[in-house]
Amino acid sequence: MPRRHIPKKHEPFKADISCQRKRRFGNEHEALKAIEDAGLMDIRLELRTYLCPYCDGWHLSSSK
Repeated sequence: MPRRHIPKKHEPFKADISCQRKRRFGNEHEALKAIEDAGLMDIRLELRTYLCPYCDGWHLSSSK
């Protein structure tokens, strides 16, 4: 009797695993408020917001 090939079940593709570790904001206003609060703690910290193409949430970034 021949063996049957049974393919393994794969995990669904996760577009950007690092996105899951980041703090997610529901809108840009919430993200900007978080930047304002963070700026009070460290005046040298320069943050910006961006809309994540993977989760459709807003994240903060210190990169330029």
